[in-house]
Amino acid sequence: MSQDFDQALAQLTTHQGPVDRALVQRFSGAEARDVASFRAKFSTLADTVRTALLASMVEYAESDFELDFGRLYRIALDDALPAVRRMAIEGLWEDERPDLMRRLLSLLAEDPADEVRAAAAASLGRFIYLAECDELEIVPRQVLREALELAHGDASIEVARRALESLAYISEPHIIRLIDAAYSHADPLMRQSALFAMGRSTDRFWAETVLAELHNESPAMRYEAARACGELRLERALPLLARMLSDRDAEVQSMAVWALGEIGGKRAQQLLEGLADGEDEALSAAAQAALDSLSFASGPMDLLVFDDNSQEAHGGHDWPVTEDDDSDGDEDWEHHDEREHSPELEDYRRLFERYLDEDDDSDDTDGGWDDNED
Repeated sequence: MSQDFDQALAQLTTHQGPVDRALVQRFSGAEARDVASFRAKFSTLADTVRTALLASMVEYAESDFELDFGRLYRIALDDALPAVRRMAIEGLWEDERPDLMRRLLSLLAEDPADEVRAAAAASLGRFIYLAECDELEIVPRQVLREALELAHGDASIEVARRALESLAYISEPHIIRLIDAAYSHADPLMRQSALFAMGRSTDRFWAETVLAELHNESPAMRYEAARACGELRLERALPLLARMLSDRDAEVQSMAVWALGEIGGKRAQQLLEGLADGEDEALSAAAQAALDSLSFASGPMDLLVFDDNSQEAHGGHDWPVTEDDDSDGDEDWEHHDEREHSPELEDYRRLFERYLDEDDDSDDTDGGWDDNED
């Protein structure tokens, strides 16, 4: 493959515009020698070419699981352009190796670009999930969680919200409080992430909140509420989701279709079958995909009974108050990191630095492959 790979690299030196599929797929499955060539030449390509190549790699790999650019994404993590580093992170979304987690932690802590730190925070979510499934050792689990909690106090809303979304996998009262605070945040993007986090948590405590948000005037909030209803498997949402199939926003319609597939049951199946036979091609395709993944074995899960006097419709919670708690719910977001973390900050930093400096002979910057192999 090396000759064809080198020819493709040479072609990029004079390339202009988007990189088409025929050229992109020649970089798939790079061997050790190809990786070495890519490392030597990638940084010499024009900024526009590097950006276009990464964009095409990510785009085509999403629809074709046989395309593998993992070893090349690893190299692009060190690129001078923030957009290229961000896309490299996005392209590595399936990679669960510990060395990548360490690299993402470094980017989250040190990268100067908000978009890169935000992408790293989002990408670390899958490692939080692994930790919650007891598939990570104690030390990296602790480092990972504390890094994301620090990032949740970042001055950049984009970084802070992505950190919250990743932390949502953790089923603890402290994380619930963070989600609740984000739901009351002044920035609409943070409120959207709060709804996303409610769904990701799979905690039925948020049921009333996400049901209420299906009526929100904001399409983005309705979209996230529909997603959360699907993740929480809320059968009570079915009538509202049925109405959202004719929502004025096409993306909200598509998310309502997805949510119906997640909730399942006879009523959801009937709605999806009607859409699948309809004339709207986009909704028909989405409905067919939802039907394909529909689980008919799951019964009604929406069995929670809420006491009208115990919770507000917005999902607020009467948190136990301790002497360390701030009784004012409208906390200053910019000082969140100091308030939550300053007592342990130095200990965390030492732990973080030790963890990142560890030598792991089984890993290298290309993900554990030997670039000297034939």
